[in-house]
Amino acid sequence: MEVAVLFFVIAVIFVTQSVKVVPQQHAWVVERLGKYTGTLMPGLNFLIPFVDK
Repeated sequence: MEVAVLFFVIAVIFVTQSVKVVPQQHAWVVERLGKYTGTLMPGLNFLIPFVDK
């Protein structure tokens, strides 16, 4: 039972780190390991957790 709860917590953290919603009239910069890799446009975007910022 404890393993299932731990797995669920890790999955929630993974999802919250990978899904980003950019507001309208904004653009966010994506950095992979500190280097520019692209720009997020408004809407729903997906990132690689713990690698992209």
